[in-house]
Amino acid sequence: MTAGMAPVAVDERGGWIAVRPHELAYGLAFRPELKPGMIEDMIMEEHRPLPRDIGQLLATAREEWQESQRTTERVLAALVAALTLMQERCKMPVFALNPAKREG
Repeated sequence: MTAGMAPVAVDERGGWIAVRPHELAYGLAFRPELKPGMIEDMIMEEHRPLPRDIGQLLATAREEWQESQRTTERVLAALVAALTLMQERCKMPVFALNPAKREG
């Protein structure tokens, strides 16, 4: 991670789960959308280097999928609450509309 950046969430071993590099941004050290089927697609990609135990890794991903989803949901909900990500914020206007006066 970037020097000077501190995690906002860690796992039980102190491994980083999430960072907040800016008030309106956060980063995750995992892919919440990753599904076992996506892993299968990656395995089938031509010339993709694969670990020797990819079959066991895929089997474990399938076995752990439901619990992984529940954990991901809890982590994301906690981050949204802790980082106030769903708080309404006023944005600066992208452009200003100034009506032109028509002569006539």
